[in-house]
Amino acid sequence: MVYYKNGSAKCDFDYEKGILKIENGSIRGAVRNYRCEGFTVGGKKIPNEEIKEIIIGENVFCEEDPDCLFSLPNLEKIHNINKLETTEVTDMSYMFFEAMSLEELDLSGWDTRGVIAMEGMFYGNKNLKKINTDNWDVSEIENLESMFAFCEKIKSVDMSKWYSDTDISIDYNDVFYECPNLKEVITNDFIKLVK
Repeated sequence: MVYYKNGSAKCDFDYEKGILKIENGSIRGAVRNYRCEGFTVGGKKIPNEEIKEIIIGENVFCEEDPDCLFSLPNLEKIHNINKLETTEVTDMSYMFFEAMSLEELDLSGWDTRGVIAMEGMFYGNKNLKKINTDNWDVSEIENLESMFAFCEKIKSVDMSKWYSDTDISIDYNDVFYECPNLKEVITNDFIKLVK
């Protein structure tokens, strides 16, 4: 079992390959000093640095606060991440905090309708080059502070397919702090960049 505070998902870990499989149940962030508390398999905690890949199986859902859930320094890939049910999530802050080995994320299938905060969500993802957040409903968002801060390799962020029933102003210098290779941020009529 994997225990993330009240999490109930089943979990298996391949120690040779560094692959963690999660299925059938809930997961919730557990954090201490902005670090993932770690996954537990059979009563034994898996060291964060040993997890290189995660496979999301069937029927896995996040509870309302998945704080630092994927804050794993050597995590290179998350398979089937769009299978992760996010309907109950209200705060995605620091969810991928310093996941420094991730290069690509497709989160376009996530339900973000109830999310109010994404502060530091991708903070310190130094190798992240490509991210897909199409179809996000950000109508309830109140805090995007430092969302992409220190994403040093990202060149483009496309927010043009975000939806909001009210206008959202994004402080470019804060949300994209220390993103030296960022060349473009694509927005739409609801999303306003303030520089």
